[in-house]
Amino acid sequence: MEESKLYEGLIRDDTDSIKTFYQKEYKKSIQFLLKRGIEEEDAKDIFQDSLITLLQNIKSGKFKYKLNLSTYFYAILKFRSIVFHRKKKKLSESDINSDNLIFEETADFEEESDIQELLNIGLKALSEDCRRIIADFYFHRMSLKEIAEKNGYTSDFIRVKKVRCLQKFKETIQNSKGYEEILNREV
Repeated sequence: MEESKLYEGLIRDDTDSIKTFYQKEYKKSIQFLLKRGIEEEDAKDIFQDSLITLLQNIKSGKFKYKLNLSTYFYAILKFRSIVFHRKKKKLSESDINSDNLIFEETADFEEESDIQELLNIGLKALSEDCRRIIADFYFHRMSLKEIAEKNGYTSDFIRVKKVRCLQKFKETIQNSKGYEEILNREV
């Protein structure tokens, strides 16, 4: 099945499209997860959760058909495998020594605090317009068209403005003290 037709079918919740995507990605996904040290039953659960997330993102409009479906799906799969390993690591440490769990939670809190600080630095560097567009798009889940109507601009203007704002945000964070350290921490 052609990918654009598959995508359209997934939007409509077409059973054949879902089945086709499932069959196309299942073996590769399970092998990918097994190579990452995840047991088969957990790999099957992660695959199912990732597929559900993909379908939800397609239906909600969060995924726009600009990327290859498989590429986007593997990004979700990889993220879920990282989360799985983090949870498993915390669980095994707590079984061995509860003091280690407290240390790990403190480290996670400090890491989140460091990341939050970088995000704040990036946001403060943006104009009020940029902060409003980013907040509307990412936090309030507004479409570019809705943001444009709210602010009296065209959708094309908002799209370009959003890209420029995100570039400034990214550059500010990447040039901030502590960025390299956070980036190089183990997952």
